[in-house]
Amino acid sequence: MALVGVNLHSRPPRARAVRCLRELIQGGQLGSGESLPSEHRLANQFQVSRTTVRAALRQLEGEGVIRSSVDGVRVVADSVRSGSSSVIVESVVVLSQPSHAPVPVGKPQAGLESVIQMGVIDRLKEARVHTLCLYADQIDQDQVGRLVQDGPRGVVALRDAVQSKQGLEILNALRAARVPVVAYGDAPALMSNDTLVSDHEAGSYELTRWLIQRGHKRILCFWQMPNDVDGRPEWISNRGLGYLRAVTEAGLPPVNPLEARSLPNEPTTADEFRMATQLTAGQLMSHLLGDRPVDAIMCVSDTVVASVAAACRLCGREPNRDVAIVGYDGSWSDLPFQQWEPTPPLASVDKGNFAIGRGLANLLLERLGGQLPSEPQHRLIKPRLLVSEPRESK
Repeated sequence: MALVGVNLHSRPPRARAVRCLRELIQGGQLGSGESLPSEHRLANQFQVSRTTVRAALRQLEGEGVIRSSVDGVRVVADSVRSGSSSVIVESVVVLSQPSHAPVPVGKPQAGLESVIQMGVIDRLKEARVHTLCLYADQIDQDQVGRLVQDGPRGVVALRDAVQSKQGLEILNALRAARVPVVAYGDAPALMSNDTLVSDHEAGSYELTRWLIQRGHKRILCFWQMPNDVDGRPEWISNRGLGYLRAVTEAGLPPVNPLEARSLPNEPTTADEFRMATQLTAGQLMSHLLGDRPVDAIMCVSDTVVASVAAACRLCGREPNRDVAIVGYDGSWSDLPFQQWEPTPPLASVDKGNFAIGRGLANLLLERLGGQLPSEPQHRLIKPRLLVSEPRESK
């Protein structure tokens, strides 16, 4: 059998061998159930060593692309499809949910999580890899079955998708079909996949240290919990660890965090914002007006800074004078709430969403290139402290 039409690219030897084998299979030169040529012949054809070929074969066998027959000969798996499916099997699926938040043009550093998807696509485009963007809640069971049957090259799952039941079911089905998956998040349900997430403990630690250095001693963590997520998210727990580490190092007693639910998450009208302010004031009143009032509030996100600042004012305490307010996500400049409450956070944390997206794509590319050990990899992206104009310390 003549092996023709194989493109040799300037890739690492193992990645090149894997790519060449895929092209033979997906191009129909090696059909389902057909035996693969010898390692010696493949090594000569791909211009790599037999050791490299053997490693590439093990990778494809682990992905279910090829299998060993009863006599030990490697053959193309029956489930592998070619021809019309060649585009899908060479594509990476980016699994997300529709976002109604606009992405600011030319601002990939923005705090909006939709920027993470921009980073993923940017890196895959740079690597000349096809990308398919799919919405988890718009895929029915038949479509999931066809997706599994076609077998994309890999999947990058964003947080809004992995937080949904449908998204997790899709990921589990693809993992069962040996499709490599990289997920954004640190929830226990994701730990069988490669994951990458912002280092929330480090971000909260740096933010708390900054407040302590500014002279604050009674710092309240205001964790407004997502209404659509059961229990405490892992990233909230990690934020709490960073806070506790900073106050313990400074010899300060920790303030029990305020965990709030059923508050409007992102009000879109003045009336909704007024309601959010009143509800927030009710939550914060005992902390602002009690015997030992707090002197700083760490908001779970910049999205709640405006309602917290307005709530402080309702309780007779001037925001960023009587009580310091800091946020998270570095998204204040992109938010519409300034029209109702202009007080900005004194500091925030940039999670580096564009870098997170590129990191997710890089992790998947390394997995596809055979550069990682077999066990799942879990990586953290270090965030960056953002401080507004210097103000006088207390």
